Amino acid sequence: MSTWLHELWHDNKWYVLFGTITMITGFAVGILYPESVDQLIKGMLSQVKEIANNLKQKDNSLFTFAVIFGRNLLSCVLMMVFGACFAIFALNVLFLNGLLLGYVLSTMKASGADPVSVFIYGVLPHGILELPTVIFAASLGIRYGVLAFRSIYMIWQQPTRNLLKQKWKTALKQFPRAVLVIGTMLFFAAVIESFITPLLLNNLLPQ
Repeated sequence: MSTWLHELWHDNKWYVLFGTITMITGFAVGILYPESVDQLIKGMLSQVKEIANNLKQKDNSLFTFAVIFGRNLLSCVLMMVFGACFAIFALNVLFLNGLLLGYVLSTMKASGADPVSVFIYGVLPHGILELPTVIFAASLGIRYGVLAFRSIYMIWQQPTRNLLKQKWKTALKQFPRAVLVIGTMLFFAAVIESFITPLLLNNLLPQ
């Protein structure tokens, strides 16, 4: 197992770096220019609040876990699959996730809340698993997008075409293994977010 995990990391590490930079860029924009993205983020937050309200009405941690895990896994798989469309979807998701996180922390600071404490107790426990996993899933989407672009650009060059076919074969072979790693990480992240994070936030922000 260690061999294919090493190969999976080795073949995608530069795409992971690019994905990390993309999310950090979105985070920086959300922190520094919240007023510029206010309308966009409010639309995203309204959807998040609707989901949160539905989960709160159910008041069932197992149901919350199932919803969080299912949505996160679906999102990651879609980033990988639609990455073949020149990585646009994967890059967009990464940037918007960073933007949303930066915006929320910035507006909390403006309202008098402590964004550092909220991040430590409300994001970090599950985010330490979830955020790297989302970036990793997006990195595979970015990789597929790069391969798609190169395939179109170099389709008529026989030596390069053979090389690209091999690269596609390797990338697609790694797909189910990547889904296994991503699913495992998201499983534990969802457990923490469903059962532990609410307890930490209740202690930090008592009702």
